[in-house]
Amino acid sequence: MSQIFSASIADSAGLSSIEPIPGLPGWTVDRQGQTAFYKINHNLHLSNPETQLQVFVSSDLHSPDRSHSPDLYYKAVEVFSQESDSFLIRTLEIRTSRPEFYEHSGPFTFIALLKE
Repeated sequence: MSQIFSASIADSAGLSSIEPIPGLPGWTVDRQGQTAFYKINHNLHLSNPETQLQVFVSSDLHSPDRSHSPDLYYKAVEVFSQESDSFLIRTLEIRTSRPEFYEHSGPFTFIALLKE
């Protein structure tokens, strides 16, 4: 039987201290002062996290005020690493005028599927 865990994470979540994730008892977010990395701590105690927990992350398309910048840009998110009691998410900004990635803060939503 599988379980699904999901939450929306604000861009400022966990920046100054570890914060609980509403609706997921025992889950927290911690940025350790980092701009683009969000450590999601959970209480699943996985022995093989890469195969037991499949994490999907999504972010919105962003288009800034065109009077300041002609760029259309996207916020991309990736699962950077997984451990027995946490996974690390990195948020990036991709601009249409420059083919480079820039580390940038969230927000984002994750869905984690625990396979048993």
